[in-house]
Amino acid sequence: MGTGEMGSRENHVEMGNGNVVHHDDKASSNGAAFGIKEDHINKEEDGFDKALEAAGSWGPWQHRFFVIAAFSQVFTAMHSVAAVFLSAVPKHWCQVPELHHPNISLSHEEIKNISIPWINAKYSSCDYLNHNYSALASHVRNVDSGLGFNLNSFMEDDEINTHMSDQTLNCQNWIFDTSEFQSTVVSEWSLVCVQRYLGTSVQASYMGGLLVGSLIMGQISDKYGRRKTTMISVSVSMLCAILASIVPAFEAFLALRFIVAAMGAGMMVTNFVLVMELVEPDARSSTGMWYAIPYGLGISTVSMLSYFIRSWRFLQLTLGCTSAILLLYYWLLPESPRWLMSKGRPNEALDVLKRVASGNKRKLPKDEEMLNYLRLGKLKENYFRRRCLKGRSFLPHRPDTKETPSEGSGFLGMLRSQLSLVRTPIMRRRCLISFFIWFVGSTTYYGLTFSGGNIKANLFLMVFISGVVEVPACIISPWMLRRIGRRATMCILFIGSGSACLLILAVPVERVMINLILANVGKFFISAAFQMSYIYTSELTPTGVRNIAVGTSSMWARVGTILSPFIVDFL
Repeated sequence: MGTGEMGSRENHVEMGNGNVVHHDDKASSNGAAFGIKEDHINKEEDGFDKALEAAGSWGPWQHRFFVIAAFSQVFTAMHSVAAVFLSAVPKHWCQVPELHHPNISLSHEEIKNISIPWINAKYSSCDYLNHNYSALASHVRNVDSGLGFNLNSFMEDDEINTHMSDQTLNCQNWIFDTSEFQSTVVSEWSLVCVQRYLGTSVQASYMGGLLVGSLIMGQISDKYGRRKTTMISVSVSMLCAILASIVPAFEAFLALRFIVAAMGAGMMVTNFVLVMELVEPDARSSTGMWYAIPYGLGISTVSMLSYFIRSWRFLQLTLGCTSAILLLYYWLLPESPRWLMSKGRPNEALDVLKRVASGNKRKLPKDEEMLNYLRLGKLKENYFRRRCLKGRSFLPHRPDTKETPSEGSGFLGMLRSQLSLVRTPIMRRRCLISFFIWFVGSTTYYGLTFSGGNIKANLFLMVFISGVVEVPACIISPWMLRRIGRRATMCILFIGSGSACLLILAVPVERVMINLILANVGKFFISAAFQMSYIYTSELTPTGVRNIAVGTSSMWARVGTILSPFIVDFL
């Protein structure tokens, strides 16, 4: 075949209705390039979906790919919820050096009885009595070396009482109970009492990392590709997680966990979008909900790991090392054909579809026909993008009109991308509703996950169950979506979760089991509602800004997650 004939074939595109139109790659972003009226583009079937259908849009290849891509959620969840155990607050009381001495054989309970005030039906965690402890220690040694120490006799001795006071002082150092945790971030750096907020900041700073990651990783993915962004996220996250287990300074630990979170957001958002772009439209709602199942399993897994690993450094090291398995993504993850086409790389997009077809045991049409589908898909995508972002509705594109790019470099490019989401009434309404749903969903979701201490339940059991209930929530939700629709399902789920949370207020705190059940009923509903947010956002935005839209919505979710640890801690 001659060069001229090859060029002739490549510059023609066959429409779904059988018409053949001329194609110019340099102007493929508008209808004029094809000689097509743009009002006809809206009626055309999506070329991407037709190409994917030819390769097999929900076959064995997609099933395997979905499991592989969603598997990263296990590790994202483990890192997200690990702070519940890493920064757990053990029982603690003031250290009195004179009494906590090798030569004094008093039990912790006896020392607390002597030195710690009894406040609100429990020993104070932040104050100690201003006794003359040097004199008391001398008496204790004398008594202990004689007939043995008797606490009641000691406290009733008139001479002893002359060295005792009712005044209290703030603790300078603490003793931490090691019966539940060998060590935590809180116990190692004494993040209690006046520094209590620093303990809470462990989770809040992680959620801040998710916020920043949601904001920037989506744009990196849209610019450099889904696969490359995921690999960067996996590599940096693993390295920083391991380093976080050995750093000597609390500030360094926070910084590394912040980076781990930002990379986790990259994996979470990018892999979700990649899944949505490689399955058929009818399967997207189901796969979008099922995508959260590994996240729930990850929550339960970190609870079990924490039960057996009671040292925070070993737990953090375990999380970092186990995530190394995600490096296999280098060989297992494909690039998105939609993204490749948006960057003008049709042959690479076709190669991906050939691998999909091979995995599904399907025979593709000729390369020219597949490329035609992809080009038509790009044409319709660009048309949808202009309509949403430029406010031009269905007006024909004017070749002499220069479009403002939706992305660019540096801070101004980032700002321009964010503003493009709210530039027109259509996108503004969709995005603002999406932002609100994500914020409320995440605040409730993480608030219930971290609430074990508030309802006096066993911490390990509470977190384990809160992960387990997400699995049936994500399995049942697609059925609800099909039967009653997205809007009705979302309303039912939010009302169900809110009702369960309100009922907790009516139940006495001593009824631990009832409160545990209500909290997890609320978690069941909010888990499904929160995951549905991904589907809403990804379905209502075009490919060119889909990751930005999902990422920005996720950013608002992270505002809620930053607030949730403080809400739980100070309620």
